[in-house]
Amino acid sequence: IFDVHRAIEPLQGATALRKRIVDRALPYLESLSADVAHDQALRLEVASAYRRLADVQGKPGTSNVGEQAGAMASYERAQALLAPLVEPAQAQQPGYAAGRREMRMLLRAKGMLHTMINQPQKATETLQRLVEFNQAGLAAAPADAEAAIDLAGAYTTLAEVQLRYGEDHAKEAAPGLDSAEQLLARVLEAERDHRRALREMGLVLLGKARLHLGHKQGLNDP
Repeated sequence: IFDVHRAIEPLQGATALRKRIVDRALPYLESLSADVAHDQALRLEVASAYRRLADVQGKPGTSNVGEQAGAMASYERAQALLAPLVEPAQAQQPGYAAGRREMRMLLRAKGMLHTMINQPQKATETLQRLVEFNQAGLAAAPADAEAAIDLAGAYTTLAEVQLRYGEDHAKEAAPGLDSAEQLLARVLEAERDHRRALREMGLVLLGKARLHLGHKQGLNDP
């Protein structure tokens, strides 16, 4: 189903086909959800499918069917399924790393959806949860450059939202941008051509410039 969505994503006028994908996927995932209690691999697969379904339903910045409420419900379902897989006690289990990747993607998408539907408190709460989630990831692997970049990206995404919601919220963005810059500087000191770190550093510096100039746009706005 999702292979079909990827194939039609660039196409104009494919909303009706996307809607059919959603309508077919929902009951299928609901039926699979009944079987995940004792199967961690299936739980991860179903959670990932719910996240991707939410993207089709209403992820900001992508081709979707405009069902924001349905997207939020699917993100919530995915989050509930993932939660047991990413507990610290599960760190030695096979699906732990993949579950953490899924949770990072999910929390970011969910936070941006809250932003799009003008729910600033829920947006910042969700993205603060992403920051805390990635702080725990870096604490568990302090020498992991990717974990440091994940945390920097979470700080930057939270700042992106804070910069959208007026002066008081924008002031809250400064400490996070400082922390992101410090994390990325350490990564680039060890590997100065690290592409992902360079890209994130560009977003951090853009955010700082906008904060300094008093702009209230998000970091990805023109």
